[in-house]
Amino acid sequence: MGMTQVLCTLLKEYEALPQKEKALYEKKYAQKVVEYREKMSKFCQKNKMHAPQKTYKRNPEDKDIPAKPPGSGYNLFLKESFESITGKKAPATINSLSQRWRELSEKKKADYNKRCKELKMQYVADLNNHLKGFDEKEQKEIIKRNGIKIPKIPVKEEIMKTKRPNEPKMPSHSAYSYFVGEQLASLKNDTKVRNEHLKKAHEAWEDLSIKAKERYRGKMHVKLRKYSQDLQMWFKKLSPEEQESYLKENPWKSRFLDNEKMVAYDKKEVLLCQDSDSEDEEMEINSSDEEETDFDFKEDEEENEEEEEGEEEENLTFDVY
Repeated sequence: MGMTQVLCTLLKEYEALPQKEKALYEKKYAQKVVEYREKMSKFCQKNKMHAPQKTYKRNPEDKDIPAKPPGSGYNLFLKESFESITGKKAPATINSLSQRWRELSEKKKADYNKRCKELKMQYVADLNNHLKGFDEKEQKEIIKRNGIKIPKIPVKEEIMKTKRPNEPKMPSHSAYSYFVGEQLASLKNDTKVRNEHLKKAHEAWEDLSIKAKERYRGKMHVKLRKYSQDLQMWFKKLSPEEQESYLKENPWKSRFLDNEKMVAYDKKEVLLCQDSDSEDEEMEINSSDEEETDFDFKEDEEENEEEEEGEEEENLTFDVY
């Protein structure tokens, strides 16, 4: 008799047991679980490891709490795919689904990510509506009992950025992005081909001499200085109220509105490039106001601003009434 048949036989015998006898086994199991968790916790503390993640068993009273949605577009893809697959081994299935995800087009991946975000927002709304039926003490108990995570520090109100007509577009902040832009300029919009050439371009960048890299760094500074001049001219045409609003929404851009700050910014690096009349000098990498190219590495100040906007999918908050 195989192991599977043995387990099936034992399961049938267990299901046939009286409820009192089942309760004894359940109690014994619960005690063993508690002992195991205590030992594991001590072991983790002794070896300076992360404690195992707690699991939360849903209370019957909480049956109406909305189910938490998948954490990402990839997880949503796995969930929906698993629901349509039966009778296959989990590890093998996950591997094949992961491969299928990698082969999906960027458009389809974006669709899963968008739907996941919508599910999360709906979950937050449904959960808030559910919590409205309880007083503050009961809400806290429900949140704790179900392991619902809410930020300890209130997240500051998000500043909605206004799209302003004729605002100059910001060029790339990375010399590397200008080099890669040149390398990929002649390629068609084929993701696989571009990825292969991107790897080669990265290797080629690593092999460039310091002087050659400074040429691209020089291009970056030329573009940023031109952007600073254009931004200052555009900014002067705004009303005082519009200027105040713009600086509130884009505090890190103030350095481009101040010539002294721009001079200090230029002096961060020694430029070894020479002026050029070639078409390469006029190369501009397409970007929107806040978004750089895929090859750009922003400076710390800009990254901090983007991080506050980013993870809008993750930093979901719940109101406690």
